[in-house]
Amino acid sequence: MMNLVEGESVTLISETAGFPPLELHYAETCIVPEAAGAYRICSTDGAPVKVILACVRN
Repeated sequence: MMNLVEGESVTLISETAGFPPLELHYAETCIVPEAAGAYRICSTDGAPVKVILACVRN
């Protein structure tokens, strides 16, 4: 789970083309499954951002 807690918006970009780019706005939450593979978080306006990442362990 990922939640954008500071900044206007970010784009999640798959490093392996596992999913299309996803734009996430302030206070929005998304779920990134482990199967999605590696990804980058890029600020859409170049300003600093903060995200909260949460994982569920077995």
